[in-house]
Amino acid sequence: MKIIPAIIAAAVASAVGAVVWVLIRNFTGYELGLVAWGIGVLAGVGAAAATAGKSDGSTGFAAACVAVLAIAGAKYTFATMVYSEVMSDFDDEGMIAWHADDVVMERDAAGERITWPAGYTYETAFEEEHYPADIWQEGESRWNALPRAEREQMKQDVALEAVNYALTMENEDRLDEFTPVAILKSDLSPFDVLWVVLAFASAFKIGSGVVGEA
Repeated sequence: MKIIPAIIAAAVASAVGAVVWVLIRNFTGYELGLVAWGIGVLAGVGAAAATAGKSDGSTGFAAACVAVLAIAGAKYTFATMVYSEVMSDFDDEGMIAWHADDVVMERDAAGERITWPAGYTYETAFEEEHYPADIWQEGESRWNALPRAEREQMKQDVALEAVNYALTMENEDRLDEFTPVAILKSDLSPFDVLWVVLAFASAFKIGSGVVGEA
């Protein structure tokens, strides 16, 4: 069956384009729609090459579907990368520091004097060695006393709060939750529809064996 080689070749070619797209966005911070369009072209070329002389509407449609899936996969992959990068700041040590900050505020409100390690203050402390030993220990005790499920939920809540603060500073819409899917939804725009349509059309045209400009 010609459809299977077409799908495999289109998948391999579009995967290369998707990886390039994710890398470009990850290192530059910009999403280039033309690369998404290029994923469609690559999928079509792959399908046409794998079914040389036998390409038709079915191979074109297969290439087009593969291209759309590759684009969706690339956007989800990037959303997952953003999620993982943010959550890495909220590991156990980060959450202990968060609780240590609470201890600092409580003691400050009670009028207690806090002796900080040289060069550090409440505004600059974020690691164990930045805090007075007793404050860090208290923060660690509070964190470890929480059930595992509660700790994981707190990480999500604190991450969401931090992300929404950053979004507010940039005059962007806040998230209702912090997950890869939520990040993906917030990242979608009308331009995505345009690039997906162009990618689909190009993949279909080239994958069907039609020669010409997309």
